[in-house]
Amino acid sequence: MNTLDTTGWDSYPFTVNGIEYLSKVKPNSDMANRIKMVPLPVFISMNEGCVKELIGNVSRDEAIAKLNEINENASEAVIEIV
Repeated sequence: MNTLDTTGWDSYPFTVNGIEYLSKVKPNSDMANRIKMVPLPVFISMNEGCVKELIGNVSRDEAIAKLNEINENASEAVIEIV
């Protein structure tokens, strides 16, 4: 499970298959600077596509388990469930 402290990170909410997610990005990181160059609707769409491709249409508990694996080595950005 990801133990990364994301308190104070920028949050971008989105929903896929009825599950509410947050894309969280460390402020002033390289990732955050790249994201700022993309229009917000495009970034949200990219996150939705990522979840659909990597997680699919699963239960909330299954999505949490998959996100724990995906976020395991994250340092600048994660996707969490609200």
